[in-house]
Amino acid sequence: SIFTLTTAVVILLGRLGLFLMRSPFEKIADLLPLWARLATRRMIRNPASTLSTVLAIAFATTLLVLIPELRQVLIRELNPTWNTRIPSLFVFDIQDEQTGELQSWLQEQKMELSQPSPMIRARLRKLNQEDFDGSTPTEAFSREAQTADRFRRRAFNLSIREELSEAETITEGTHWKGPFDGNGVPGISVEERFAERMNLKLGDHLVFDILGVEVAGKIVSLRRVRWNSFEPNFFVMFQPGVLEDAPKSWVASVREISEAQAVKIQAGMLQKFGNISSVVVARITREVTQIARRMLQAVESMSLLSLLAAFAVLIAISWHEGQNRQKEIGLMKALGSTQTHLGLQILGEFFLLGLGGAVLGIFSGFAISLGAQHFVLEQPLFLDGKAALILFIGLPPLTAFLALTSTLGSLKIRPETLLADA
Repeated sequence: SIFTLTTAVVILLGRLGLFLMRSPFEKIADLLPLWARLATRRMIRNPASTLSTVLAIAFATTLLVLIPELRQVLIRELNPTWNTRIPSLFVFDIQDEQTGELQSWLQEQKMELSQPSPMIRARLRKLNQEDFDGSTPTEAFSREAQTADRFRRRAFNLSIREELSEAETITEGTHWKGPFDGNGVPGISVEERFAERMNLKLGDHLVFDILGVEVAGKIVSLRRVRWNSFEPNFFVMFQPGVLEDAPKSWVASVREISEAQAVKIQAGMLQKFGNISSVVVARITREVTQIARRMLQAVESMSLLSLLAAFAVLIAISWHEGQNRQKEIGLMKALGSTQTHLGLQILGEFFLLGLGGAVLGIFSGFAISLGAQHFVLEQPLFLDGKAALILFIGLPPLTAFLALTSTLGSLKIRPETLLADA
């Protein structure tokens, strides 16, 4: 979960940072004023309380940075206002003989049919000359294994595409150059995760059954597909020149029109082509975005609670430190230190703790956000940084203020009181 990952990243980076910064901090302390030198050395010599405070602040900061970052990524990815790559209308169930008429009708409306793609139903019959039954080598007792087996046995939609779309990237192998010329076997491109679930690899020979007709091909490339592009995308693509005469329907999209225009075109299309179905993509993305925002708001509320808990830990630690330092404070006052000097020491110490927690939390939040974008969402990296900037500026002085407030009682103690108790 997001909380487990955040905790692991923060603790790991916190321990590593404390270890790496110990020696430089000791050298820097010698160059600072007395109150700052005392504050720095106290942090170094009390690693347990230092690490506890920094990690508590860093954990909450990580979540408070991460959630807004993911929200902005989601908005940019799904909102057509930001992401112009998302089509306005997704059209499907287009019959083979309707493609030309539909394109002409859209042109009359001063619009174009984007990326029309044939869709051909087929079943995988043979893999490397052996019958393919779709079952895994071992008995599928678990629900996940049974689901995977059903996925392997079901029919698939094949398509034809000479060039890759904007949402596709070759990860292994090479894409074909031109239509199949009749020599050897035609090329097949497979989506990488689909290949993993089906235990397919480069060089495998596949035989598909299309309404009783077997069509063979060889896997020449694996593709990564950005499915949230809402463009026609397929698990299995055949090289052109093989499936053009197979029974098929078509899917396509219409781009760069407003939601109102998309609704109008949808209604006109339904009236003129009764069998053709379409979806206004903006409506779907808006619903998905709203649901995701609600989920992120719930997590953000937990983040704020984590920050409050971090401040509670901070107040408890600073109050405990104040109680433990009463003799030290009394001794320093007896030696000539003023309450202002001692207050600056407290402020400096906890300002640095707040700064360390903020920096660690911001770094962890950015790291998790970039990792999620690259490995999970598979999209270009993006950082917003507004929440991080606010936390970087506001957390250190707020931390110092809370710590000073909770230690005021200890700072006001008089040396003669401690001598009388002694």
